Amino acid sequence: EAMFAKCTSLLTAEFAEGAIATETGIFLGCTSLRNVVFSDSIFVMDQYSFFGCTLLESVFFTDSVFSINDYAFAGCTKLISLSSLLNLQYIGEFTFTNCTSLEQINVLQVAHIGSSAFAGCSALSSFEMPFALDSIYSHTFDGCVSLKTVTMGVGSPLTMIEEFAFLNCISLQDFTIPESVNIIGRAAFANCKSLKSISIPFGVETISPFAFSSCWSL
Repeated sequence: EAMFAKCTSLLTAEFAEGAIATETGIFLGCTSLRNVVFSDSIFVMDQYSFFGCTLLESVFFTDSVFSINDYAFAGCTKLISLSSLLNLQYIGEFTFTNCTSLEQINVLQVAHIGSSAFAGCSALSSFEMPFALDSIYSHTFDGCVSLKTVTMGVGSPLTMIEEFAFLNCISLQDFTIPESVNIIGRAAFANCKSLKSISIPFGVETISPFAFSSCWSL
């Protein structure tokens, strides 16, 4: 646990064959770390793996990763993108919070995205929802100020958009809520100032208070 935590002069790291998971907080607070390579299969990025690695630009691993746990990349303000996420199934809470340079991420196979997973990702401009996702949890995209488009797949099983899910997404222009959704949480789209249209299906049973508060363009 926390094997290299706060090694503030560490610039790069490469793992040879045999690694199957990162330890909790393995590079936590390594503020000079820029690049990490996993040469062999890695299945789990444990919690706080790269928390606060403010200069981290890239992490290379194979398609084997299926879980990126809580706070794994939180505060990695220079991280632009991640490769090889084709088999990713799970994204924990606060996983990419305040990754302010993250412009895009492809997670179409993911079945779970935790609360605040992308909160504060101010450079994220578009997002395609995973096919199997049944809930958008609280604060998932809170403060994604550059997010303009969110694409929902045909036949999405989404049933719930929780409170503050898209709070302060001031560039979001339109949103089509899937037919399967029945609950829109409190302030889910509050302060989405550029939101010009939203499609709400007949199946929605609950629209909570302040769901579309301060959506001035509606």
